[in-house]
Amino acid sequence: MKILVIEDDENIVDYIVNIFQIAWPKAEVLNTPTGKKGIDFVLDEHPDAVLLDLGLPDIDGFEVLKEIRSFSNIPVIIVTGITKDFERFISTRKQVPPPDGYISKPIDQDEMLKLVEKLI
Repeated sequence: MKILVIEDDENIVDYIVNIFQIAWPKAEVLNTPTGKKGIDFVLDEHPDAVLLDLGLPDIDGFEVLKEIRSFSNIPVIIVTGITKDFERFISTRKQVPPPDGYISKPIDQDEMLKLVEKLI
């Protein structure tokens, strides 16, 4: 199993990587802090799932999602600080395909693992 984390906060990346190392030690976790490199990783590495932050330093996470959806059906899970009415928030983003799920920060490890397992 290969998971790609597109997230610019190193603490969050470390937390996610640690969760997977403990729960699924055979999983390979790739990460990048930028959306453009994340898109390249999806093209080159063919991960089984993507965990995607919305607030990236180079391009908006929704643009990353839109670009990934233009060439792949890989499960994409949004990792967001928006904890209230995320579904309503995303519905206001016209021209953006819906993600396969979302996880609110701070990340609940059981919730994240269950969602990833369900999607892959």
